[in-house]
Amino acid sequence: MDWERYIENRKSAVRCKVEHPYRIVKNIFGFRKTVYRGLRKNLNRLHVLFASANLYMLARAGGSLCPA
Repeated sequence: MDWERYIENRKSAVRCKVEHPYRIVKNIFGFRKTVYRGLRKNLNRLHVLFASANLYMLARAGGSLCPA
């Protein structure tokens, strides 16, 4: 087995899963530029944006919040 190729493949798979929410936050919610407000305010804003991105992806996939 070619270990270098396997490791690069695994890194690529993780990168693909991680970059998708960033694309949603940047393109749909318009978060393209950094606003210097303070660490706590920026962190809170990012948490809200990524929570919104998760809800957006759930809605697009046809899921619901209640497992009924």
